[in-house]
Amino acid sequence: MGSQFWNSIFCWLSEILLLEATIHALGDGDLPLLDVVAYGGYAFVTVSIAMATRIVWGSSFFAVALWECFCTGVLLVKIMKRVLIAEMRSCDKHSSRRHYILLLVAIAQFPLLFWLSSVGV
Repeated sequence: MGSQFWNSIFCWLSEILLLEATIHALGDGDLPLLDVVAYGGYAFVTVSIAMATRIVWGSSFFAVALWECFCTGVLLVKIMKRVLIAEMRSCDKHSSRRHYILLLVAIAQFPLLFWLSSVGV
């Protein structure tokens, strides 16, 4: 139980670092740290749903986990767009770079969820 706790804390911190790096790479958005910590906590909601699915319907875990990763990725991309890109409409010359960085945030949800949901018994 202790190793799973530290695994979860490390995963949460890596999610927070990923979001902070995204904020700084996209521009000079001043998003409070507690907001970033809360956005990083959405991964635990998806893990809870995926683990409940693993307990109830073991064979459909991967389908539900992939769907949850997709939904969390879309949520975080929409949050980052609304918070950061709306502030920087005047500087639109690096928009393709922003889209790739936001795509990285969405894709990073897949390994993070599978890392969190790998419970060692």
